[in-house]
Amino acid sequence: MIRRLGALSEPFYVGDGKRWQADAGWMRKEGFVPGDVIPVPSVVFDAIVEAPTRLEVGAPRPKSRYEGKMIRRASSATGKEGGWYFVEDGRRRWVLDAGWMAAHGFSIGEVLPIDDSEFDAIPENPVPIASGGSR
Repeated sequence: MIRRLGALSEPFYVGDGKRWQADAGWMRKEGFVPGDVIPVPSVVFDAIVEAPTRLEVGAPRPKSRYEGKMIRRASSATGKEGGWYFVEDGRRRWVLDAGWMAAHGFSIGEVLPIDDSEFDAIPENPVPIASGGSR
């Protein structure tokens, strides 16, 4: 979830583009809290294409353009913040080791580095994935 930095703008969900979140009920239903809305600079906000539909209660979670892919922060963060994440159901899940990646057909070279603000806009699934874990 993002909003324009320095403005009292409405929150937008970022998946296959930014979507205006038209209903606070959708946000609660999907497990978001106001603290999940990240203010981003106008240049970043404006660069994200706007999706044609609004989000309302009952609407399915839009898929991220990174759905089914491995991602990491482009910055040189360390620990969990610099870790590998698998995107599923519009959320990123921390992958604890390369064994899971290999077992599911991924290589370290396939991990996509993405901008911190774009990374932060993908909500996190708090359950990490370990070796032997399912996708």
